[in-house]
Amino acid sequence: MKKTDNLRKILGLALTCSVLLAILPATTWVFAHEDEEIVYYTTFSTFDPNPMHGYDYGLYKRIFGALFAWDEDMNMIPWIAERAVRIMNDTWVVFLRDDVKFHDGVPLTSADVKFTFDLVLNYSGAMSRFVTGIIKEVQAPDPYTVVVKMTGPIFAKTWLTSVYILPKHDWEAKGYVGPQCLTATNIPFIGAGQWKYGRYVANEYLILEAYDDFFLGRPIIDKIYHTYMPEAEAIRAAFLAGEIESAGVPWSLVEEWEANPDLEIWKVPTNYYHTIYINVNPNTTQSKGHPALLDLNVRKAIAHCVNRTYLNEFVFYNAWIPAFSVIPPSFTQYYASEYEDLLPEFNTAKAAQILEDAGYVDRNGDGIREMSDGTPLSFRFEVANYHTDKMRALEIIRDWMAEAGMEAVISVQEGGSFWQRVAKTCDYDLAFWGWQVHDENSILNCYTSSQAGVFSSSWQQSPEFDAIYQNLLTAGTEADHIYWVKEAQKYLVENVVEITLFYTTDIGAWRKGEWIGIIHEPSTNLNSRPLLYAHPPVTTQYTLTISVFPTNWGTTNPASGTTTHNEGATVSVTGTAATNYDFDHWELDGTNVGTNPTYTVTMNRNHTLVGVFKQVVTTPTPAPPYELYATIGVVAVIAAIGWGLALTRKPK
Repeated sequence: MKKTDNLRKILGLALTCSVLLAILPATTWVFAHEDEEIVYYTTFSTFDPNPMHGYDYGLYKRIFGALFAWDEDMNMIPWIAERAVRIMNDTWVVFLRDDVKFHDGVPLTSADVKFTFDLVLNYSGAMSRFVTGIIKEVQAPDPYTVVVKMTGPIFAKTWLTSVYILPKHDWEAKGYVGPQCLTATNIPFIGAGQWKYGRYVANEYLILEAYDDFFLGRPIIDKIYHTYMPEAEAIRAAFLAGEIESAGVPWSLVEEWEANPDLEIWKVPTNYYHTIYINVNPNTTQSKGHPALLDLNVRKAIAHCVNRTYLNEFVFYNAWIPAFSVIPPSFTQYYASEYEDLLPEFNTAKAAQILEDAGYVDRNGDGIREMSDGTPLSFRFEVANYHTDKMRALEIIRDWMAEAGMEAVISVQEGGSFWQRVAKTCDYDLAFWGWQVHDENSILNCYTSSQAGVFSSSWQQSPEFDAIYQNLLTAGTEADHIYWVKEAQKYLVENVVEITLFYTTDIGAWRKGEWIGIIHEPSTNLNSRPLLYAHPPVTTQYTLTISVFPTNWGTTNPASGTTTHNEGATVSVTGTAATNYDFDHWELDGTNVGTNPTYTVTMNRNHTLVGVFKQVVTTPTPAPPYELYATIGVVAVIAAIGWGLALTRKPK
């Protein structure tokens, strides 16, 4: 079997990567043909190569890698580790593969794992929330064994998939062993993933190259170009002009592209959700939020002013999934579907009645209700400038709130300023934002009192919720763990700690038949191997060898020889005999397949076809028997004599 040499052609895939952590804008990934390279376009302008500080999780998974990864069904599968065993309630043993090498050829060992976890435990950064309060220490008893000591009988497994292993020798050589680990730019960076550093120019491009010694085998694709492309319309134009072969589909273009018969569209639910954070910080000296938001009645009223189904259909073109909980349904066993009915239904009249019954009335006739002290229910509604494409939805929510007698003043903030106001100084009322969910434990940890001012955006500080979270961490069985995870979701919904709006989807489009081997699920930033096996379609070809027997007794059309054909093709061959010869039969792979001079071969494997010919035999007319000749001769003589006498006789 022969395969064509097109494996180095460019892969054309689009993944709408709107699954970055909250501080990053939504991201779109695009690939395009360009002389056997993959061009990768993204809508955010910087890349942080330091996983201790940055939030480019999808890239970290492919450049660095973690101990475990997620498969398509959201099950943990071994990655850098061969297996992990919980030998006691507070102790895990992780056994590493012995064939993993960093991009500079140095083997990855338990020393690298311990080095990484020590940094994450000692210096609070982007990965800290996956280990804080969970892991006590990490030991390396031998090169390929890691012992993880938990802070107690902790059930959490977050650390297996969300801590990216760093090269100890490289970071130590560069001095990234103290607080500097959080600020290191680390160019060029070294990992153990399937893609290695090529070149990076801020706001222009990042080039990654296939790693030849990747432990699961070298990717088929040679290079990936991550290129700055800031606008969805620019991606659309490039795709329609044929400059790229596929593209991430902005939600505003879903209906248009789904109607195109030449395109294939895929949608993959992500692990990212959009939400409205509510400032529920009970510390009035610390918070600058509106005091009315500490009243559950007000929060419920706001929740009744949100129609997710309407917004998804008429604003977001049904591109997303109306949300219920902070844990997306892709985490099947942890999603609390049994509590979906607790979500306040859309009803602005009911919202108004709740406020009326709670004593919030419009005393001055301006359409805005007031607290008992005269403070109007006027809320600052913050949104980062990289989310302005959602502005229409926020304006509609604002109008619905107005129907119930509340005012929402939308304010667009620069990303850094937004982060500071919401996450650091608690100087906001409502905020449109979102989170990427890595696992059930770390996302719920964000709502504990310990995370106020760290990873909490609602600034919730509830002893009741803290107790629920502690129960889910220390659950002795998986069933108990699941129970408490769902109880935590129930608490957040019943107390309207925030208003989850939508689970986003990765939406991509490409021309039909262009690419195979792409692993779409799980969603982009959870997926460690979306392009590991991706390549253009490979045409399988087979050989057909034609000959005649005996040689020179005949010919064939096509002529004798070997030709190559695509799998499934049919080839008709006709045999023609030479002079004094006849066609006899065909032999396909040694088997007589008939006497018809024309035969059709189906190319389902390599074949040999032989035309067998035979010699023409001419049969002479047999000589008459000897006795016949003698009889004829006697008769002829007598007849001649008689005829002669008749001619010479005289008349009487």
